[in-house]
Amino acid sequence: MKKICHIITSLNQGGAEEMLYKLLEHGHRKKFENIVVSLQTKGVYGDQIEALGIPVYALSMTGILSFFKGVSIYSKIIKKHKPDIIQCWMYHAIFFGMLFKIFSLKAKLLFNIRASLDGLQYENSLLKILIKMGSYFSNTSDRIIYNSFYAAKQHEQMGWCSDKTVVIPNGFNLKIFKASKKIYDQFRQDRRLDADTKIVGMIARHHPIKNQEGFLKVIEILSKNDLKDVVFLLIGKGCRDLGRTDIRTHVLYMENRPTSEVLPAFDVFVLPSWGESFPNVVGEAMACGIPCVVTDVGDCQKIVGSLGAVVKPGDYEKMAEQILKYLNFSHAQKKEYIQKSEKHLKENYDLPMIVEKYESLYQETLK
Repeated sequence: MKKICHIITSLNQGGAEEMLYKLLEHGHRKKFENIVVSLQTKGVYGDQIEALGIPVYALSMTGILSFFKGVSIYSKIIKKHKPDIIQCWMYHAIFFGMLFKIFSLKAKLLFNIRASLDGLQYENSLLKILIKMGSYFSNTSDRIIYNSFYAAKQHEQMGWCSDKTVVIPNGFNLKIFKASKKIYDQFRQDRRLDADTKIVGMIARHHPIKNQEGFLKVIEILSKNDLKDVVFLLIGKGCRDLGRTDIRTHVLYMENRPTSEVLPAFDVFVLPSWGESFPNVVGEAMACGIPCVVTDVGDCQKIVGSLGAVVKPGDYEKMAEQILKYLNFSHAQKKEYIQKSEKHLKENYDLPMIVEKYESLYQETLK
């Protein structure tokens, strides 16, 4: 049995953390033995991973002193488990994995990048430095895994080693994410909305690149129409602070909720981001039978294919126009959309297929 050590910056809520958990949950336990090292805390996923029977180590590195203590702990972890592969998730973990490869010289080193470079101007200086330094030393890896072709191209243009590139997209559990009339109806009952109320929604953390302000501009445009039976829903930590008095009566705000519990209640999903790599929530919405209106960022065009609307970032008039089109879907059109989106995701992004791609890569790397 081959051993894999996953190093990740943290185990809080996020796309990289979610994909790591899904990979561990659905991976082949008899072929691969996994351990997880978080540079920070166990976060929200630590207990869930440990419940799978997988050891999780939190190095709690928050400053200089804790950094050196964390390095000492890490060296003991490596000595104990003797991994065949060290897989580093995102930039801080990549830098850490490169720097301390000396503790396991025989192990193969994989980098896993889950973001595009579109929002680099919004990030702190340390992260920018780590990304640039990573480009200089990227040839020390055995493979560089990207979750989108778009992110791979951007990083290669920055100088990351193109010879090591592998693209493995995110995968979706189609047994969890699916259309649900029960959730659709219950969501409206719980909020005392009419049964025929349409919901147009966005789910994202509050960050400039996610462009919640753009969603509010789309709402402002749509509010000029007679849309008495439409409610706009904005979900994400910190999003409530975006409330605008002129459109407040049209908008509901919610803190983070499991997407599988709310997406089936939508009629249209909107992603107005300025930049993405491979946004999970778009595929999850499609799996729930929800038409998506998204900006042409990252691999969004590949994800939605011909089953959604892709518009230029910042073109709010066009987004509003496409939302109206999907709001007017007939029952037959909605049924056809659900069937087509399920087929599209099954063929391209079904989670077991994506897990198999990772495990095939592990076996190929170890040859």
